[in-house]
Amino acid sequence: MSIERVLVFSSVDAKKQNVRFDPELQLDVNKPYFLALSHASMTASWFNIRPEYNNVLKFSKDDGKTWQDIRFLNGIYDYDDIGAFIKSETRTVGGGSDAYGIELEFDLSLYKVYITLHLNYQIDFANSGEFRNLLGFDKKKY
Repeated sequence: MSIERVLVFSSVDAKKQNVRFDPELQLDVNKPYFLALSHASMTASWFNIRPEYNNVLKFSKDDGKTWQDIRFLNGIYDYDDIGAFIKSETRTVGGGSDAYGIELEFDLSLYKVYITLHLNYQIDFANSGEFRNLLGFDKKKY
């Protein structure tokens, strides 16, 4: 038997890896079979932000008197997504224009993240789980 093309579907959960062929293969259980793979095209992705690891960033807008959480939804975030979400959570409107308490700038050539904290704003990477690792900061308050 020769099959030119088979679509293979695999489970997303690594603990439940199984393969389903489309079209389904009908094989005689009493015969030996050999399978050769001539080409594979695959993608892999995983959430870089998730609750059990690092989805909370603590910040203050009153010089550390009170603290609030920015809670990210599970997802695959790049630097721009992280920056946009933080801006959306710290946005204030005043004087006819938007202002942001925390702004991130990314230098992809050097893999550096620059954070601008506006007047009275602080970030607490000491109590924000492992979120600081995504941005490359020490476990402390800024």
